[in-house]
Amino acid sequence: MFRRDFIPVLVALCALSLVDWVNAQPTSFQGIGGLAAGGSSSRVVGVSAGGDFVAGWGVSSNSSGAGPVTTAALRWTEQSGSLNLGDLPDKTVASEAAGISGDGSTVVGRGNVPKDLAAMGAEAFRWTSSTGIVGLGDLPGGKFTSFAAATSTDGSVIVGGSNSEFGSEAFRWTSATGMVGIGDLPDGSFASRAAGISGDGSVIVGTGSSSQGMEAFRWTSTTGMVGLGDLPGGVFGSSAADISADGHTIVGTGVSNSGVVAFRWTKTTGMQSLGDLRGGFVLSDAFGVSGDGSQVVGSSNSSEGAEAFVWDSVRGMRSVKDVLIHDYNLGDSLADWQLQTATDISDDGMTLVGNGINPLGNREGWVAQLRGEFVPGDANFDGRVDLTDFSILKTNFASGKFRDQGDFNSDGKVDLSDFSLLKDNFGISPNLGGSVMQAVPEPGTLLLCLLGGSILVVWRWSFGGPSVSALGR
Repeated sequence: MFRRDFIPVLVALCALSLVDWVNAQPTSFQGIGGLAAGGSSSRVVGVSAGGDFVAGWGVSSNSSGAGPVTTAALRWTEQSGSLNLGDLPDKTVASEAAGISGDGSTVVGRGNVPKDLAAMGAEAFRWTSSTGIVGLGDLPGGKFTSFAAATSTDGSVIVGGSNSEFGSEAFRWTSATGMVGIGDLPDGSFASRAAGISGDGSVIVGTGSSSQGMEAFRWTSTTGMVGLGDLPGGVFGSSAADISADGHTIVGTGVSNSGVVAFRWTKTTGMQSLGDLRGGFVLSDAFGVSGDGSQVVGSSNSSEGAEAFVWDSVRGMRSVKDVLIHDYNLGDSLADWQLQTATDISDDGMTLVGNGINPLGNREGWVAQLRGEFVPGDANFDGRVDLTDFSILKTNFASGKFRDQGDFNSDGKVDLSDFSLLKDNFGISPNLGGSVMQAVPEPGTLLLCLLGGSILVVWRWSFGGPSVSALGR
């Protein structure tokens, strides 16, 4: 039997939850702008584990502010904006970042080849605030060229690709060993490149060549390079783009019987298609994965053209723009933005980064921080749970899939569990100080319960659910 003396405890817990919601860092969406000398054009490629640091590149002029306009690697924070990382010594700036360490201290990418090398190409670099950009050289033999693609959480292990005496070859770099090739898949023709690395630096993923064609791989010092196969149907082909920080989940792109689509791989499930967004032709690519592998981001072709997506196992693939508008109330910030690609996601899944077209028609990198908390049952984001929210839920019952339609438990549907959350929080609202809840008088709760009967009737008629009396047993 329910104890009445427990009611004050429930009220206190609700109040504490509301305080957390009011005082939480707000959700936000913003473009990162550009480098001061080059306008607003920019690209974002990666984000640190906690979402505080972002890496990319922007359009810039040379150090004198005159001469040819080119590109420069950057590191962005919300507090200080974009920091121009420059280029390798004695070169006109032409660098691009490709990845950032989990702690945000290290940025990796590629820059101009040093002057004393006649061959044209690029050189992998590692940047820290204390060293600036430092070239990593290349593998012995072949044309001088290399690029860095990703780095471990602490920035001590870097992976990428270079030309060796055998051909194009993935590499692993540390300060102790320098750049070391990690080979290719069995029977391959040496066309491998690394694209991602686990947090501790022990697992590397990328794309290699096998007897069947280009194939995603997973490498460890124990197993060497092992192919991951491809998706069922279609011609053989797959490539890996990223690996979760815990080293268990790999994402990338494969060829299926329906088209080129994003995949997610684990040892348990093997390679599984993530599908694509509705509309347009079948095409999707996965570029980033959260620390535990539960969320994947990338780009898909939809009725809007190229569109950024986020995927999880419960709700499947969804448009990032739709999620930001309908789950996080960021419609005003997104006015006239086209979000074309989501390139990375923080380890905790609370920061998404990518690229798109800004309201002025320029290409610009963007950052979405999803750190705000919302009261379950608050469908219109006004900080209170009342009859307006109930009306929204009722209208979208059995058809809605976003928070502003009544999906309060984020399972991709509006059903009785969402109604239960609304009922449990009905009457919660901040006072003028924004820190204490105010409860609706008892008649308001009774009214909600009476109105809720219509929800149960609709549910029963639509899905053959149990009777109201059975639910009350």
